[in-house]
Amino acid sequence: MSRVQEIRTSKGVIAAEVAHAIGLTAPQYSNVETDKLLPYPNTAKKLCRALGVEMNELYDRSDVNFVFGHDYRRGDKTIVNLAARVPREIRDDYINETILAALGYGSYKDWLMDMARQTRKRYEQKIGG
Repeated sequence: MSRVQEIRTSKGVIAAEVAHAIGLTAPQYSNVETDKLLPYPNTAKKLCRALGVEMNELYDRSDVNFVFGHDYRRGDKTIVNLAARVPREIRDDYINETILAALGYGSYKDWLMDMARQTRKRYEQKIGG
């Protein structure tokens, strides 16, 4: 049983009520409650409000795993969509398709994969891995 489900049941709240309160369909909320996916930050905040708890009561840092190099659309249900909001001026002035192509990237995905690999390498150097 997930922490979300434990908290919800301990408070005597029905899953459908929580789903409605945070703006998710029952199947979407079920995926959150069964730890098949993590909610977006805004939805997680709504979930905390609906359950009357703090974020650290629902999730621990170890609950969040980033997976790179897999296409979640090909049926791998262990992969979730990672979204990032980038201000338009950053996209237009710093990481637009022309700039990325000049640097040898064929797509935003190629660039993101490279950034993820570089981040992982820096992390491993920092921790001595």
